[in-house]
Amino acid sequence: MKHTRTIQQQDIQQQHNTQQQQQDIQQQHNTQQQQQDIQQQQHNIQQHNIQQHNIQQHSIQKQQHSIQQQQDTQQRQRQIQLNQQVQQRHQHQQQRHNLLGHQNIYPTIHALHIEPP
Repeated sequence: MKHTRTIQQQDIQQQHNTQQQQQDIQQQHNTQQQQQDIQQQQHNIQQHNIQQHNIQQHSIQKQQHSIQQQQDTQQRQRQIQLNQQVQQRHQHQQQRHNLLGHQNIYPTIHALHIEPP
């Protein structure tokens, strides 16, 4: 009887150990799963950050392009203004030349006019 009891106790102990091992394995599995979940979350966060960075980069590029267009437009406007100023100067010089030319014709003729002695 005593021997049977010892065998039963050993069986019970073995079952307990087996259950404990199964629980340990389950706990390890749960821990691994949690670690994988954390890694996945970190990966998702990194992907999100990369997407945000790309969006910001795209926005910055659009702003830079817009600024470049504004600068190009301003440069064209300055060039147009300079061209207009040059044309106005040429017109003023031409008008002045025409006026002075007509005025200078007569003094030259009068200067060449010689009175008889």
